[in-house]
Amino acid sequence: MILREQQRFKNSKKKCNLFVKNFPANYKEEDLRNLFSKHGEIESIKIIASHDTQTSTRAFVCFKQPDMAALARSYLHGFNLESK
Repeated sequence: MILREQQRFKNSKKKCNLFVKNFPANYKEEDLRNLFSKHGEIESIKIIASHDTQTSTRAFVCFKQPDMAALARSYLHGFNLESK
């Protein structure tokens, strides 16, 4: 019974996590939080720093609810930060 609950929780979190890439390397967690929090409540942000300075940074933005993650994805997919 406990294993099923743990698996259900893990599966629900997968739907809440957005993988974000192609944003400026100088972006901090606060910048990402400001951008994504307009679309829902954020549980956590994990930035994955790039070892290569030529490539942009990547991150995981975890929302509290899957529908919030879906909303953010639909609004921000292809969003150009340069025009911000």
